[in-house]
Amino acid sequence: MRGNKMGLLAVAFMCLCGVARSAPIVYAVDINIKGLVVTGTITTDGTIGVLAPGNFLSWQFAVNGTLTLDSSIPGSAVYCAPAGCGDADAVSLEMTDGSYLEFASPVPDGFGTALTFLPACITLYPPSAGCPRLSHGGGVVARIAPYRIGTGSGASAQMVLYDDFDTGAINPSKWFGEQGFDPDIREALRELAPAQNVPQAKQRLHLMHRAYSATTDDNGSSGGLFGLSFPNPSAITAISFQLVVNQIGVVACSTNPGSGVTSAEFRGSFFSTDASPTSSNDDVLADIGIEQNVQQSGPNVTGFVAENNGTVLGYQVLGPVALGSTNTLLLQWDQPNHRFIFQLNNGAQVFEPYSVSDTSPPFHPFKGIALARVVPHCTSTPRPFVLLDADFDNVYVNQ
Repeated sequence: MRGNKMGLLAVAFMCLCGVARSAPIVYAVDINIKGLVVTGTITTDGTIGVLAPGNFLSWQFAVNGTLTLDSSIPGSAVYCAPAGCGDADAVSLEMTDGSYLEFASPVPDGFGTALTFLPACITLYPPSAGCPRLSHGGGVVARIAPYRIGTGSGASAQMVLYDDFDTGAINPSKWFGEQGFDPDIREALRELAPAQNVPQAKQRLHLMHRAYSATTDDNGSSGGLFGLSFPNPSAITAISFQLVVNQIGVVACSTNPGSGVTSAEFRGSFFSTDASPTSSNDDVLADIGIEQNVQQSGPNVTGFVAENNGTVLGYQVLGPVALGSTNTLLLQWDQPNHRFIFQLNNGAQVFEPYSVSDTSPPFHPFKGIALARVVPHCTSTPRPFVLLDADFDNVYVNQ
């Protein structure tokens, strides 16, 4: 008999990696029950049906915002019941009667810790103070009635891992550097580094910039991108990636108000509205990212579609996020339905339709992950600037 669905939803679908086996599936974990908050991902080898320990490729969890379990930590392991580790399909991982799924990792103080999913409860070891013990030795954090958390099917595109950045250096065959000349950028950093304040964490793409205003006048603004771009942008029609904003700030100008924004984002040109384009003015751009601007509190996840000439075709606010939180962002061009699809974590997909022609390729093909900025020109003090520090990880694209 099938048990209770754990709400472990697939956010990246299967690719073709062989004849007999499906490609990896990434399940997004987002659970909040009775004071236990678990977020993260579980990656399997794509097996459908009852899972065994060998079907799990990797996992990363944050528990109550402080405890981290990560398969990249030496000594980490998966343990299961004889009946299996649960029942998987392409969009969910379900704990069935008799199943038992435990993720264990050592921690820096030398003690082990484990997160366990059972059909009727979720446990953490070592237990919290005052929690009763289970027969297998864990401490009950949340005992739950039959439940289902979340629904959804993720992107309609089949996705494949493009880069998880867990290498010694940025892969030159996968990325071009993206940096425009701007004399008012005072600080910039692009590197592969472990996540901040996470012991033994895997590497991520770490980007940081601080850019000041031009002080020549109080008209207009300056801006640009700093990050990485795809060598073959025309092949990409869908992307998902994990994003953590560690620090973000925007200082406005009192004598040139209204502008000032910075964003950690994916941005790309997808088509031109001109049948025979002779410039990039009619290229249509789509963007999803975490931004902070002078008009609203933030940071917020936003998505927009616009022509390169400044004509905005659509703008969506998907919701606020907390500094330091890991969020999965998805953008897909759904050309047959003449729309773009945005998604934040396991939330509902947001559709942004358009009515312009989309049959011509862009004059200037471009797609990349980067920090973006718009800083107003300003003669007053304090001098405006934008500051953004962010980590990108687990970039998936359409196969």
